[in-house]
Amino acid sequence: STAFTTDVSITRPDPCLKLVNTTVKAQTTEDDFEICAIDDGLQIKNTTDARQDIFITGTGSIGLGGQNAPDGLVHIFGGTAGAVTASGNSDTLVVEDAGPGGISILTPDTVRGTLTFGSLSDNVGALVDWRYDEHTLRVGTSDTTGEIRFLTGNGVEAAGVDINNRFWWNDGLAFKGS
Repeated sequence: STAFTTDVSITRPDPCLKLVNTTVKAQTTEDDFEICAIDDGLQIKNTTDARQDIFITGTGSIGLGGQNAPDGLVHIFGGTAGAVTASGNSDTLVVEDAGPGGISILTPDTVRGTLTFGSLSDNVGALVDWRYDEHTLRVGTSDTTGEIRFLTGNGVEAAGVDINNRFWWNDGLAFKGS
């Protein structure tokens, strides 16, 4: 059986469950769960191990894995990386871990796994992809005037490939293959 210890208010025409500083508890045969409406958001936690598994802020950001102050729209938290905050330029998805961390794109051997960068004008402006059976990693642009630039040091352009397929170095040397 499941016991609820809360005041439930359902009004028509919106049949939503309204939680105001309230906790709803659910119990399975192995785990206990709580859904809690707190001042700055909604949390869902497994009380068996005291983890806060999901947190949704009042502004709509989501923390997964115990992150109750997400650095971005979605923050997947495997452990603290220290006193670091995601850059505001790239915080739509934040993946943080106390040890080795990462993101995996897994596909069958005969198809490409791809990370694509797009915009309103071009939904495939640039990409990085891998195909196992071809043993090929590709990095490139799909824009007809797109260039690739390599940065070193503090974001300084050190080399690149221009729209004529010429490789260049920052000192002005340029080579074109046959």
